[in-house]
Amino acid sequence: MCLNAALREINVVDIDGRTVADGESGELITRGPYTIRGYYNAPEVDSAAFTNDGFYRMGDIVRKRGRYVYTEGRRKDLINCGGEKISCDEVENLIFGLTQVSQVSIVVPETVNTFHKGVVGDTPAIFIVFYPAVKGMPLSVPKP
Repeated sequence: MCLNAALREINVVDIDGRTVADGESGELITRGPYTIRGYYNAPEVDSAAFTNDGFYRMGDIVRKRGRYVYTEGRRKDLINCGGEKISCDEVENLIFGLTQVSQVSIVVPETVNTFHKGVVGDTPAIFIVFYPAVKGMPLSVPKP
């Protein structure tokens, strides 16, 4: 199937929906004949998923340089900690750096928020799978 690129529009925007400068990261939004028009019988979902001028919020964090777009992650892969955005990947990589850790994953349920110092934030859950303890070496996480 050949998709006519001239009929599609993309833009990279910040959290407030303003176009970011070339080379800066932001959320990819798209509009065109191949873009969905809305979700079935779900106007509340549509209002969050689409801009007022019909662009679909992809949820992908990208960096646009000229005609090229580079994917950096997903909007939902960020933890909102009192207004500060923290990358799940960075935290996972830090934990994964412990020699006893086999697997790690962070999830941020959308329905769970905390209220700290007057700011609403996410409550992440971290799942860690440890390697089995080596004989004579207790399984422990080093204290900071």
